Amino acid sequence: MIICKYVVIFFFYSFLGFIYESIYSSIKKHGWQNRGFFYGPIIPIYGVGACIGTLLFYDLNIPFLADKNIFIIFLVGYLGSIVLEYTTSYVLEKIFHAIWWDYSKKFLNINGRICLSASIGFGVAAIIIVKWLIPWVEGIVAYFPDALMVSLSLLFIFLLGIDFALTISALSNFQHNFNRLEARYTYRMSKLYDNIESSVVSKINDAKKGLEKSKDKITAKTGSLSSKTKKYNEEEELILEQEVESMMEATPAFEKDALSRISEFKNEGKRKKMSNIIKRKLKRSNE
Repeated sequence: MIICKYVVIFFFYSFLGFIYESIYSSIKKHGWQNRGFFYGPIIPIYGVGACIGTLLFYDLNIPFLADKNIFIIFLVGYLGSIVLEYTTSYVLEKIFHAIWWDYSKKFLNINGRICLSASIGFGVAAIIIVKWLIPWVEGIVAYFPDALMVSLSLLFIFLLGIDFALTISALSNFQHNFNRLEARYTYRMSKLYDNIESSVVSKINDAKKGLEKSKDKITAKTGSLSSKTKKYNEEEELILEQEVESMMEATPAFEKDALSRISEFKNEGKRKKMSNIIKRKLKRSNE
């Protein structure tokens, strides 16, 4: 039954974490913000942290943690949050090339994954959770019949499995579609560049042949290079917008919902430009 208990409290604390994050972000950005990685109202990192706290301070009977000293609780929460946040951020970024939170503008941050103020906040929250919230939750769970605990844990695991599959599918499909978008964009730009280059080179060569007759010709023909370059840059922007628009129109609503929770796409160069346009369109569609 101990496993069932931890499954149930994991979801409870994950739900509380979702409520806290969403309310905090919504107030900060003056509009509703769904801060969860999954579709459901849970943020697992909070559930994991609270379950570790329950295990360390209540169920394992570790001697130096038994008296629940406030400083020790703070230290465990502070260090534990650093490990959980950094590891989770690193894994998500490596798998999906995106980040869900960014502390890069915060004081004393490490790669934008963790920062001093957030870690201190988690340390303080750990004191509240260990001292007051866990005893309250433990008291309520103690009244649950075994059959109810098993049923709830199986239901939560089933729902999490579906949610996880949908989320991974949405993000994986996006990566596939993004790569296809990049390939189509690159192809169209290559064709455009070849057409412009052949046109400009041809004109400059013609001007060079007639250099003896008139130096003004080569100046005029060379001048067309800057106008062609300007046209190329304008066409580049237009083609990029068209390709992104086409991809977004073909993206299902549930995939857009998953993508809208991403704080930033981790791409460079042209991929970064595409990512920024996608993020802008997602933001527009949610307003």
